[in-house]
Amino acid sequence: MKEYPWENIEKYRGYITPKQPQEDIIVDLDRKNWNLMKKPQSQRNGEHFIDRHKQALVERIKIPYPAVIDLYCSSPLTEDERDDILKISDTEDRMRCLYYIVRDWDVCEKQKVYQILYKYNRKVINDLKNLRKSSQLEECKTSEDSEMLLMSDNAMKEDDMGCKLCDKYQFNQDPVKVITPTKAGHNYLLSMTSPGLFRCSESDIQFRVTQPVTIEYEVGSWSNYTEILQNLRGGYEIIGPLFNIKSRVDPNIVTAVYLPHCLCLGGFKGDKSLIQCFHYKDDNLVLETPSRLEGKYAVLENPTFSCIGVILYPLSLLQEEIIKLKCYHGMVLLFSNTIIREDLRHQYRLHLYLLPSVRTVEKDVVLYEKRHLFHKIHKPPQIDVVYYKKKYRINGPLEARVFPRMLQYDSHSEIYPFTEIIIEGNRNTEVDVSILPEDEDVAVWESVVSAEEMLKFPSTGSQPGDCLPLPEQSDHFVVRHRAVLIRMISVVDPVLDDLLDQYLLTYEQYQTVRVQKTNEEKMRKLYDYIRAWGNNDKDKVYRSLREHNEPTIKTLENEFPADHNEPHRFHDAYVRLILYVIILIFLYNIISLISNHSHAHVTSTSKTSPEYTFSLPEIH
Repeated sequence: MKEYPWENIEKYRGYITPKQPQEDIIVDLDRKNWNLMKKPQSQRNGEHFIDRHKQALVERIKIPYPAVIDLYCSSPLTEDERDDILKISDTEDRMRCLYYIVRDWDVCEKQKVYQILYKYNRKVINDLKNLRKSSQLEECKTSEDSEMLLMSDNAMKEDDMGCKLCDKYQFNQDPVKVITPTKAGHNYLLSMTSPGLFRCSESDIQFRVTQPVTIEYEVGSWSNYTEILQNLRGGYEIIGPLFNIKSRVDPNIVTAVYLPHCLCLGGFKGDKSLIQCFHYKDDNLVLETPSRLEGKYAVLENPTFSCIGVILYPLSLLQEEIIKLKCYHGMVLLFSNTIIREDLRHQYRLHLYLLPSVRTVEKDVVLYEKRHLFHKIHKPPQIDVVYYKKKYRINGPLEARVFPRMLQYDSHSEIYPFTEIIIEGNRNTEVDVSILPEDEDVAVWESVVSAEEMLKFPSTGSQPGDCLPLPEQSDHFVVRHRAVLIRMISVVDPVLDDLLDQYLLTYEQYQTVRVQKTNEEKMRKLYDYIRAWGNNDKDKVYRSLREHNEPTIKTLENEFPADHNEPHRFHDAYVRLILYVIILIFLYNIISLISNHSHAHVTSTSKTSPEYTFSLPEIH
């Protein structure tokens, strides 16, 4: 057998890789080292940036899971080498393992490593570059490499809404026509006028059709099927929206339906056959295996329609480590509301959400924030893959109040939590925001928000110095009489319709309340949402309750005569009083001007005319 100078990485793999037949190990190592020997010595002379700063990079660089995957996707890193690195928990050992692998790569390959390390550790790389006075272009030996370095920063700044991990699942090459549906109540009507593949702009669901057809559907609520899902043994997880497709269409016309989901297929290490289509039809549950998986879609060919969505089932077949490392496509949404005080100081309030990358979820959250006078700040929403039930730390400026500081990612929730960032500033204030895993110091998302972006739509409902009360501090009628209203309200569904029409409830929340069995359960569930609303929204709840349950509300008002003048009535009366005073003062000034003008005119035209004076009593 020929002797080759095996490197330490091969020894390293020998002790951390599970046992395999000895012959396979020898063949594998022999092949890899023969490839190394073929490289010219000029490409292994340690003159690249990552060679010169090896010790500093090993000690200071954090190489998270997404960075390893980026290396695997864009460099000669093999699948075995990727797995070897990911098995190591200590960050320094992980970097040493990476160095053992890349030490004999050529300059171009090392340049790719440099770009990825820079993407996740910009401050460390910049500090090391500043220590060396020579130009960055000395790191590359060819003009091609120099051009690559000059372009690297710009390339890393470009928005990439796709997922590199899922590239091998992007099979569909056909053009997709995005169309806007017609809204009919809570239903969507999607009219496809020709054969082809069509995507709904409101929900991202796709249909492949062979002739013109119109499909009616609505976005359903998973809460309607909680009991059915809980009967599934082995555990499940919802990974996509639920669609109630009401049209009965011949499978020869609709040849495939593409159901969106948020699971990262490239990063999911479990059996892909666990991705199932929940199909509830004719009071029976059927779990269908998708015909294929394409990127963010599970594809069913020749489908029949009813309530359908994507779940992961059964979770009991997944190893514990795989469950912890389930990764998803996520997005970050940022909203702002500004209060301008009398001293021209600004109070900026930001709401930050960490959400699954699902169009219907995004629309619900935007609607919820708009109702509370928060406007969306347009920042790149894409984020590195996020993990199942993992907590993420939200960082803001040191002087800002950030609460809560931790957000837990969830692929499905009825109410998505957010972090509020409050900072006092002026028209030149900038806010740095970043999201980091709880146990790491590498940001998975970061941005800078300028005052212009936060001031785009300042709050018109707040007066200088106003501060919204916490829900438990509210003294509103519907809060004070919560227990009585839960017991006594007998007509709930029309109230829910009113709140849905006024955009106080999302459709999923509306469905969640409606499926409760008794009126008490409905009211109790409704109060879970009401407690987070402001007094203006609670006024609308009060008016709707009074309209549909007038005897009950009147009884409460009669029992508490001094109590039923809820805040909005007092506020309205106060406003009317102020308006009356302003009108009186205005009329008084008009009459005074007319009187003075008439007096001056009479005096100048007729000196013999008697002098008339007109005066009003003083108004105190």
